Amino acid sequence: LLAAGGVWSAGLLAGCGARAAAAPRVDVLAAGLATGPDTLHPYIDQTREGNFLKRNIFDALFHTDGDTLAVGPGLAASWKEVNDLLLEATLRSDATFHDGSPVTNADVAWTLNHIVEKGASEGFAGASRFRWIARAEAVGERGVRIISARPTPIRLTRLAWMPILSRAAYERQGRDGTAMLPMGSGPYRVESHAPGQSIVLRRHAGYRGVKAGAVIDRIDVRVV
Repeated sequence: LLAAGGVWSAGLLAGCGARAAAAPRVDVLAAGLATGPDTLHPYIDQTREGNFLKRNIFDALFHTDGDTLAVGPGLAASWKEVNDLLLEATLRSDATFHDGSPVTNADVAWTLNHIVEKGASEGFAGASRFRWIARAEAVGERGVRIISARPTPIRLTRLAWMPILSRAAYERQGRDGTAMLPMGSGPYRVESHAPGQSIVLRRHAGYRGVKAGAVIDRIDVRVV
């Protein structure tokens, strides 16, 4: 939503009379919410507002088209459903986290395995929803192999809603640090976060993914 830059900004400009006809400023978007997420951890927060933010802070292996719901490339440039229990994907070579480090197949495998192994103990919302994953493996330089515990016809859609985390950042920050200032690979990075009060996002200049084209430099979200 924010990456497209259209929905919120159009709504804010709609009542501006003659000013609305002029070229809008896109360097800053101020958005007020009646309620906001207390945590930015993508696997703990389940609020509607949090989902808007999550889709811009993080990328997943796949991306779901907002109009058709079709699943297409995300961090994965290509993939093959070998059989009901095996999915193989190849990552893009130009994806980076917000600190400039590359998104690797080791990060992808670690994220999926961590969700399955630690989801319940770390308080992830709906941890049982991830139990269809038996394990994930990094293969070669950019390959990922995902083994299902049981046939899951909607596995691509489920993976499209599973943000990939930076293993290095998560191990450095822990669950609580990630909840405050998560490290993603989406079109916007978190610059600051005061739980229940404000969230400031900055456009990730190095973003080259499917959500590219963001024109707003700074998103200033306030809970009012």
